[in-house]
This record gives sequence, C-alpha cells and structure tokens, in this order.
Amino acid sequence: MVLQQGMDPCHLDKERGEATLLLNITFPTKNVSAFNETIPDIFTQQLYSSEQRWEGITAHVYQFRPPREPLHVPKDCDGVCLHLHGVVDLQQQTGARVKRAISYPGGICLEPKELSSTYFWQGTPAVVLYLYLAPSLVEQVVAEMGRNDPSHVEMMKQFNIRDHLIEQIGLSLVGELESGGVAGRVYAESLARILVLHLLRLSSTASLVPPSSQRNLTQRQLSIVRDAIYDRLDQDIPLKDPATSIGMSVSHFCRLFKQSTGLAPYQYVIACRVERARTLLLKEEQTIAQVAHAVGFADQSHLNRHFKHLLGVPPGAVRKESKNVQEQEKNIQDSDGYQRAYSS
Repeated sequence: MVLQQGMDPCHLDKERGEATLLLNITFPTKNVSAFNETIPDIFTQQLYSSEQRWEGITAHVYQFRPPREPLHVPKDCDGVCLHLHGVVDLQQQTGARVKRAISYPGGICLEPKELSSTYFWQGTPAVVLYLYLAPSLVEQVVAEMGRNDPSHVEMMKQFNIRDHLIEQIGLSLVGELESGGVAGRVYAESLARILVLHLLRLSSTASLVPPSSQRNLTQRQLSIVRDAIYDRLDQDIPLKDPATSIGMSVSHFCRLFKQSTGLAPYQYVIACRVERARTLLLKEEQTIAQVAHAVGFADQSHLNRHFKHLLGVPPGAVRKESKNVQEQEKNIQDSDGYQRAYSS
C-alpha cells in the first residue's frame, strides 16, 4: 500500500468506527535476539546500549526506510524518539485522531507506555534515536520528588515537538554509544534521570512538590561518598553505589551532591581520576596509557582530554616536569656529595 494525498495512515471501518491495524510490531527492551527478530526489515539497527549496562534506560539508533504499510507500535514503557538525520512526511494515528507533519532533525515524539499509535511516513531514509525509559526509573524519580502514589503518574503524548534539552540529552547519549561508553555508566544514568525529570515537568500528569528540607550533604556524608568513589576509581561506578553508601535515593543524592560540591557526581568522578592520574604520573612507575587504565579512563586519549581540560596541560607535560625535578634533585645531591668529599 502507498499512502495517497489525504489518506489516513490506517484504513478506517466507517460503520464500526475502528481502525484496521495493517502491521503489528512490538519493540521489547531487554532481549536483544527477540528485538532483532521482531523489528521489520525497514529498520537497520546502528547502535544499541546493551553492552553499556545502563540502568533505567535503553537506547537504540536506527536507520529506517518508509514502510509499505502503516506500522503499529505498542510499548510497555515510556519512549522518546529523536529524529537525527533525514526528512520525512510523518503521520501518526492514535485512536481516531490523526496528526501529520514534516519531520526534520531535532523533531521529538513522546510515546507514553500502554498508549500505542500507528505511524506511516514517506521521504528519504532517516536515522532516529529511540530511548525506552524503564517504569521503575520513572516511578522512582516521581517518588523522590514527593509523590504519594507514583504509579498513577502518566506521561502525555507529544508529536513532532522541539525541545532543546531533550535534543541535547539525546545527542549526548548517542555520543556515548558511538564512543563505546567512554564516560561510564554514571554519566549516562545521570542524563537519564535529568531526562525523566524534564519529561515529568514538560508532559505528564505529575504535580511535583518541593524537595525535602535538607539542602546540603553533611561533612560526614561527603567523606563517606569520597571514600566510596576513591576506592573504585579504576572501575565503572554506577550512580546508585555512592548514593547507597549514605542511604539516599539516586535522584536525592545527585541533587544534594551538586548543591554541596558544585559538581555533578560524574564530574566529580572525572576530577578524582585526573588528580590520581597526576599523582601516578609524578611517580613515573607506569606509562601514560597504563595510568589511564589504572584510574578508570577508557584509554589514553580519554585521559588526555580530561587532564588538559581540568589542569590546562597534557599528561606528558606533567611527566616531563617530574623528570626535570628529579634531575635537579639528583644534581643537588651529587653537588652536596662532591663538596663533602672535597672538604674531607
């Protein structure tokens, strides 16, 4: 079937007032093989977040061609679709309501869970990012904001909207997928929580109450968190670990930690890794690449980028400075020894 001018994306039974769904497809979010078996052949998966082991969010990047028939997409979790490349004439039908728009890169659709829609599009092959938000993550963020019954909060559907923050979060997550997760889970999971909070404020039935009266972490809490981070700098650190160490939920911890330190948790982890790398470089016991892995960076280039950003110089400059200092100390020692030997 080819969509003609003015035709709805679904055939409607006028007598019964019901839509005939021409193609049923389900997009599961956990089982990779099942996912690949059920997506239609118009989709080509380019990136997938399964190897990153992110909690609360699943990300897919697809290239897709226009379908021959309308596509029905039921879901069991809230989803966000960000248009990345290409231009399409997009139509969406939910029940008897039909919407149509020309979708360009940056266009966003929000699909609430259990509220399925039927889509049809024409145009050039396009690339999109699909973000699936686990119900447990959404409920947790709502509960931490003060809702008595977070299970009753629902997202509201949005079609081809523009939102700078959602777009930037989406592009940041795409960058993480492309890099193989170079910034670590704490970065992606922080973005996921910011995204959920923004969606709750932008398009949901939630009525968020003010946060709790505690506005900063105590010095003891900060000390415990620092120890929890420093002890695992060479590992991937999920956000829940430092939060659990002081008995807080992740969202509440992230908010108070930034208010107390001026840094988001992932920024603090990066700063700690750079500082430890500097200490190891001064010892000259490992190569720069070995130091990078020893402090939790994915590779030497990752270390170089953050090291220069925070300290203003590359790691090699610190290593060179260390050698110069050691040579000066050796010359002083040799001079002292010569003078003692001569005087005796």
